Amino acid sequence: MKHLLMLKINVVVMATYVVMLMIPELLVLEDLHWWAPYLSVPFNLVVYTVLSWFCCTLFALMGRKTNAIAHVTLHAVVALYVLSDIFLFVFFRRHWDVYTVQFLRETNGREASEFVNNFVFSLRTLQMVASTVGFFILEWWLSRKVKLINAWPKRTLFRIAWSACLAVVAVHIAYFSPDVERNYQFAHKYPSPIKFNDIWQTMQSILMYKQQEQDYERCATSLANYKEQPVCRDSTADFVLIIGESFNRHMSNLYDGRWDTNPMLIERKKQGRLFLFDDVTATSNGTSVVFRYLLSMNSRRDKNEWHEGPMLPLIMRRCGWNVIFYGNQFVVSNHLDEYDATMGFLNVPSVAKALFDNRNNRTFSYDLGLVADYATHRKQLETMYRNFVIFHLYGQHMPAKERYPKEFAKFTPNNINRPELNKAQCNDVAHYLNATLYNDLVVDSIIRMFDNRNAVVMYLSDHGEEVHNFRNQYGRTDINKDCRESYAPQFDIPFMVYLTPSYAKEHPELVARLEAARHRRFSNDDTPQVICDILGVQSAYVRLQHSLINDSYIAPRHRQITKDKYYD
Repeated sequence: MKHLLMLKINVVVMATYVVMLMIPELLVLEDLHWWAPYLSVPFNLVVYTVLSWFCCTLFALMGRKTNAIAHVTLHAVVALYVLSDIFLFVFFRRHWDVYTVQFLRETNGREASEFVNNFVFSLRTLQMVASTVGFFILEWWLSRKVKLINAWPKRTLFRIAWSACLAVVAVHIAYFSPDVERNYQFAHKYPSPIKFNDIWQTMQSILMYKQQEQDYERCATSLANYKEQPVCRDSTADFVLIIGESFNRHMSNLYDGRWDTNPMLIERKKQGRLFLFDDVTATSNGTSVVFRYLLSMNSRRDKNEWHEGPMLPLIMRRCGWNVIFYGNQFVVSNHLDEYDATMGFLNVPSVAKALFDNRNNRTFSYDLGLVADYATHRKQLETMYRNFVIFHLYGQHMPAKERYPKEFAKFTPNNINRPELNKAQCNDVAHYLNATLYNDLVVDSIIRMFDNRNAVVMYLSDHGEEVHNFRNQYGRTDINKDCRESYAPQFDIPFMVYLTPSYAKEHPELVARLEAARHRRFSNDDTPQVICDILGVQSAYVRLQHSLINDSYIAPRHRQITKDKYYD
């Protein structure tokens, strides 16, 4: 204690840490209830002041050189944390949460490269970095002008106040543990402003993602324990499931979009065998979450988790179907001998081997390359009948300008005709429309491959994308903290079923059922139930009341989009 009374620290350096750490807290104030800032701001000021004091005091115990190295290192860590949080807020209206951690962990090399080129090296990011450098220069200048202060206050009143601050922080150590559920329960049992602390929320997000990885292993166990022998009525058909990416249906003239982005699919619709469904939403605005439910026989409205039971591809394989997964985003080597975080559970070796007979092992600059590669290897991939083919496209995934070749640049900023947008924003919209136009050709090309077969082709998008629809925002956001106006562009997706001429001729009752169901409310997490209904799969996991084309269909009263949020 005597040694502590003699230690000196620099108040400017200490204040710098406090100011930097408070910035993420101030960014989230608009998302809180009106009364929350009166609790969170004073509490977080106390927490960060104590943490800053502790670090400065600890470093002061070290030698002069070690002290300097420690401060430089801590400055870099704090700056990286704060800048990343500001970056997420400015570009995506997000903060560090489980989705952000998942996105960082599951992003492939191609996406990372595009992300760096389009966002990290942008003017706004450089301005953030320049401002931070300027702030640190100001700190360095001021720190040389002030006198060092005692690490431990000398006045009795200050000592009492400071001891109280230390006690507050010490008590809240109990809210930190490696168990995410235990932490939430503890915070619920003993309410505290710690729930508004960004560091606590970030820790919880990391722990939640670790819990999700455990769910992948639970999925593998469920698949291994699946013993049922399901049967399927269709014995000579093929089924093609095309999963698009980031398709905001309000930007397409297949629905209510004003631009001519889907001429080929509109022509197919006129033939009477392409059925569009106009009230379908995504179960999440993140690809990985959607895929869990898109292939699971459980949906969000079921009591069971997505991994508690077999996945649709395994059921199809048990029915004697040849299951092929051809994706342009996430691939693995021919031998699934190590865990690949990209795309979550699909690349867990024990899961992937149970779900698919064949997968591709390379990606392409544009989606037509994927389709052409499939056509080239079709004889090796397919059997005579019962091919269940899943295409996962890159679609309109941001940045949309990377999703189409230059010859598809039909739309320019001059075509947008939205005076409230600046040129850069109109450019974003034009790129997105061109990517949608190119996607129209890709989907039509896949349909053309199977048009002379007895086949069903289903197309839907994993989620939507916000493209300056009602504000200056390109990309998906943290929906837990965003306004309801953001739901439509980010969750309203296209959903369509195409019947080849021979299949439509053999199944007139299906034509009637599809036509009758076009305006029913639906969420894409129940897609497996529709597929099983179309093909006549009989299994304990088939629930026809969840199939929107079935007479016994019960539409969800509220479509869940996050753990605590509903679309309607």
